[in-house]
Amino acid sequence: MRCPAILCWLERENLHGMAARFKQQTIEEHGYAMKIMNLMNVWDVPITPQSPPNPAIEFDDLKE
Repeated sequence: MRCPAILCWLERENLHGMAARFKQQTIEEHGYAMKIMNLMNVWDVPITPQSPPNPAIEFDDLKE
């Protein structure tokens, strides 16, 4: 998930060579995820979507 965010930042900072590498990496990771999903469907593995936990928005001190 981090690669698309890094890709956007690199493009905005005009670091096109590095952005191209992260774009390639993002496409590669998406391909692997799709292969896993396809195998799970072929094997009839139940898929239960889950959301990541919400980030903390309140902190007791600066160290948190």
